[in-house]
Amino acid sequence: MTRWSSTFLMLESVKRAFDKGAFDENENKCPVDLETINNYLRILQPAYTISLALQSNESSIADTIPSIMYLLNYWNNLYVPPPPKRLCRLLAEIVKGKFNYELNSEMYKVNSSFYDYYLSKLYLSKNNILGSHDFKTFKS
Repeated sequence: MTRWSSTFLMLESVKRAFDKGAFDENENKCPVDLETINNYLRILQPAYTISLALQSNESSIADTIPSIMYLLNYWNNLYVPPPPKRLCRLLAEIVKGKFNYELNSEMYKVNSSFYDYYLSKLYLSKNNILGSHDFKTFKS
């Protein structure tokens, strides 16, 4: 995912240049239009964010499979035009191949199910949806 992060950061730089007016129709024409850049940023942004989160000292191996499952679901359901959608399918194939054992392991599936439950409780707690429930019981 490091290469994807680098690509995301490069595209983000090009987008900032667009936003600052660095490109025009004459001398400094960009070979890619802003809509295409935005589509690829939408595809790569979750992988970039997850990559940063998994590098954090607070993350553990338990974060990996739910993150991978999120990425696969995101790429599968993301609406983008056909050329960028091809990238979604390709990235999903690469991730599925790399994490084939983990994605098909019953142990990881059980862990992932518990972790999904944990994350939903964390979300509900942080957004004051749980009311007076004590979230400390859900912490590991």
